[in-house]
Amino acid sequence: LGRHGGCAFVPEGEIPDYRWAQIAGPDGDRFRDRDEGRARFDAPRVSEPQTIRFRLTVEDNDGGQDSAEISILIVPPNQDPVANAGPDQEVAGGQTVVLEGSASTDDGDELAYEWVGTRGNYIELNDASAVRPEFVAPRVSRRTDFRFRLTVTDEQGRCDSYPVVIRVLPGPAAHHAVAGSALHRSSGKAGIL
Repeated sequence: LGRHGGCAFVPEGEIPDYRWAQIAGPDGDRFRDRDEGRARFDAPRVSEPQTIRFRLTVEDNDGGQDSAEISILIVPPNQDPVANAGPDQEVAGGQTVVLEGSASTDDGDELAYEWVGTRGNYIELNDASAVRPEFVAPRVSRRTDFRFRLTVTDEQGRCDSYPVVIRVLPGPAAHHAVAGSALHRSSGKAGIL
């Protein structure tokens, strides 16, 4: 029995006996085709990378044997990211608002951020692909809600979205003096205008 290019071969005859065995890694019998030349196995679910090591032993029809080993790295499956657009906010018109997406999480991939206004909200953000975009709240005459949706996408193309509401309140009413109003005061008293 010889070895050639990492493959077992027999110059004459056939290899009728293949035996696969797991020799390291998570416990459990994972083989479906333990006695075939090409074995299949079920990878275990792992929460961190782990290596499984297998040994293939072959025996020819004359009783000659050889073996080889292979290691396979098993990695956790990619998890969906979780979007977090921060808490709803209440601000006065004219105030700078910072949307907050930094609490969004993933299992190690970098995230791409996309903020959009919803329900007729056409407020322009300074950078809709930033983690923390900003805008100046418009001045309003009555309480107005502006809704945004943050979508985060990981490097595998998996995504998640989360809404946030920015409630804009009208600013304090301006006090205007009206000329020509009657001013009543007692004789000899100073009046304040």
